[in-house]
Amino acid sequence: MIVCAQILTLLTPWDGLDDLLVFQKILSGEKVTRPEIPHANPHITDARWNEIEQCWSVDASARPPALMIIDFLTSELEALGASRDDVSSCLLSSPRD
Repeated sequence: MIVCAQILTLLTPWDGLDDLLVFQKILSGEKVTRPEIPHANPHITDARWNEIEQCWSVDASARPPALMIIDFLTSELEALGASRDDVSSCLLSSPRD
């Protein structure tokens, strides 16, 4: 899930590309590549990145359910020092224009 990658790396996947190109990349099955250190958060371990990549499985049944993703993001953000209130606010807030 691109959102997981963005939340945990603090980087926007495919930054600088227009929306149509991003949409085409997603439809073609192209995955977001793991950012190189030092550009990414150094806490993005192989295990964490593998969890993120599961969300991009071509086989929908292999993708984790939404509640599992919320639990994963909550535990990861708390492990990185975010408070439970901050995590709830981040995960439950609506997108802003």
